Amino acid sequence: MHTVLVALCTGCELCVAPCPVDCIALVPRASLADTPPAPTARDNRERFTAHNARIIAHTRQRAALLTARKQAAGNR
Repeated sequence: MHTVLVALCTGCELCVAPCPVDCIALVPRASLADTPPAPTARDNRERFTAHNARIIAHTRQRAALLTARKQAAGNR
């Protein structure tokens, strides 16, 4: 099931086009009941930094795995 996290939504509309089931409709935040405040620039920056750190860690892990596999293949 696909979900838009309202608490993290900035209204950028980048989720609309790639939605696999074409079910996202943007509505004004004020029209929703019990909606948390929009994320601040600092919140978004922190999420972006954490996202990049995860990508870097994954890339390093993948490179280490491939190196280990190459070395193992060379030792056969």
